[in-house]
Amino acid sequence: MSKSPEPISPSVLSDAPPSYTPSPDVQPDSSQFKHFSPDSIISPSGQVQQGKSKQPAAPFIDDGGLPEVVDLDNQKGNDMGSEGLIPVESLSPTIETPTEATVTPLELLGDQSDTVDCPFCRQRVETVVKKEASYMTHVTATTLFLTTIAGGAAPYHYKWKSNISHHCGNCGRKVAYRKYGKKETKALGTPDHLRVASKFPAAAPQSVAK
Repeated sequence: MSKSPEPISPSVLSDAPPSYTPSPDVQPDSSQFKHFSPDSIISPSGQVQQGKSKQPAAPFIDDGGLPEVVDLDNQKGNDMGSEGLIPVESLSPTIETPTEATVTPLELLGDQSDTVDCPFCRQRVETVVKKEASYMTHVTATTLFLTTIAGGAAPYHYKWKSNISHHCGNCGRKVAYRKYGKKETKALGTPDHLRVASKFPAAAPQSVAK
């Protein structure tokens, strides 16, 4: 004979967990999840916070408790972008190279006046050209005088076949000389490498008698 099932006491039924049977007519409210995104996080209170994904923490620097120093110039330049940068060319100072005055060596002087260094007064001056009668000037004047009589003065008046001499425009001394028919100009005055130290004191200036 089979035994009949024992009845379940009410205390056992009260301790059993409640059962849940989903109803096919109840649908979840999708509006609760429309603001959820992969970057969202849920706060401990259960609220969804948008766009607050975890960022990597800044590295910790042990500065010994020193105060933070902010470079305002660099920060301003970074905020302004490329417009805040100063070109390197504008930072470099402009250096003007002084132009040196040039002179002509005495040996290279020609028929025209030129700028030279006077070996006598030690000044940079413009020379004064003077033409002096040469040996050929006298020969030409003599020939013209014997043939034309009145033409003997022409070679001296027009400086024919003359010697060329250059004089200092400051002290008036002759600094260079070239004879007629010669190509070389002879420089006058003692060169610097041949000068020696003076052994006597300077003479007092002489008064000009009137």
